[in-house]
Amino acid sequence: MPGYGGQGRILADARAAGVRRMVLLCGLSAGIGDRDNALAGYLPTAEDAVRDSGLARTFVRRRAS
Repeated sequence: MPGYGGQGRILADARAAGVRRMVLLCGLSAGIGDRDNALAGYLPTAEDAVRDSGLARTFVRRRAS
């Protein structure tokens, strides 16, 4: 869901449907929090949306190999 404009609606629908936990697969750059970076700026925003949803959450950040 990172970068998807409808993320907030999906999270609200999931919560209304009884979902208790959201797992978000994200990039390691989400932890940097650089919202001005065109390639990675959407990642911290996506994590914020999950945090703000009221759902329990797990963030899985893939690191470079």
